[in-house]
Amino acid sequence: MRILDSIEKLKYIPNASARSLKSQATNRIGVILSDIDNTYHTEIFKGVSAYLQRHGYTISVAFSNNSPDIECEKIDDFVSQNVSSLVIITCQPQNTAFFRNRIKNYGIPSVFLERRPADMDVSFLGFDNYNTLRTITGTLLQKGYLRIVLITGFSHFSSEKDSIDGYCSAFCEQGLCTDGSLILSTDMSKEDAFKNVMPLGLCSIQAVISTSESIASGVLEAFYVQGIRPGKDIQLIRLAGISIRISLDGWDMRPFPEKLL
Repeated sequence: MRILDSIEKLKYIPNASARSLKSQATNRIGVILSDIDNTYHTEIFKGVSAYLQRHGYTISVAFSNNSPDIECEKIDDFVSQNVSSLVIITCQPQNTAFFRNRIKNYGIPSVFLERRPADMDVSFLGFDNYNTLRTITGTLLQKGYLRIVLITGFSHFSSEKDSIDGYCSAFCEQGLCTDGSLILSTDMSKEDAFKNVMPLGLCSIQAVISTSESIASGVLEAFYVQGIRPGKDIQLIRLAGISIRISLDGWDMRPFPEKLL
């Protein structure tokens, strides 16, 4: 009972290979992605795996399916298997206590992509969503587009919060008030985006900005159902992670295709 009590207090993870976590590092990298259907994350994995394999590492990939419990389980599995490092797109950036217990305490080098854990010093790589949204929204406003909808994922993701902040800053800089009803939060699925867009009076909307490819797909479906012609009746701008492609009255804007933090 004393041993079990100590295991619970120390958050000890048994090693699957019965070797010391400290002295028996492997040449394997654990990659944890949040969604198997996200094409952006698929492209990230292809780039990560190609680079690491060229440098002699083996890759193991796991998907959390946007479930914090599954993500915790997958990270525990990788820690117990002596991975030498972790690459994570987390679905629970607010759960810093878990990351400290499982990653910091075991000294496992880790890189977080796209979503930055809150109040925690970590290696992080992501797009500059704040300045990207600030530039896009500001340019739309200057061209007379005032009814601009922003559709994002959950705001506790740093990438989505930065997008919202950039959008709001653009309105503030133009001396305009932000209409909170035009900022929609989704679970980043096509279906949820469709459900959120349908109740909007799209005839009064001039532009829609989506922060992911899957969200944009749901928006396009809503346009189709309501007989809205994207690019003619309403402008649709999507952040696909790798590039931004929009055409606005013959004006082509690709402001931050590779700008990283």
